[in-house]
Amino acid sequence: MGCLAYYIPMPIPCRHALVLNHVAFEDLGSLEAPLRERGFAIQTVDVSTAHFPLPQAQSCDLLVVMGGPIGGYDRLE
Repeated sequence: MGCLAYYIPMPIPCRHALVLNHVAFEDLGSLEAPLRERGFAIQTVDVSTAHFPLPQAQSCDLLVVMGGPIGGYDRLE
């Protein structure tokens, strides 16, 4: 008697990536495609207009904090 195998497709659970950006022209660039390929839903929050605390930061699977155009070593001139 043979063994029967059944394939039951199961959806990949969606993971949530929260992206905090500091300037409007920032995006994930080359990180976006690999994250989407791995099943991440991406939400971007502009921290200059966001209301803190962010409840979605508590439940995200990945938190990406983008840098800004000004570094700590820059001087006000």
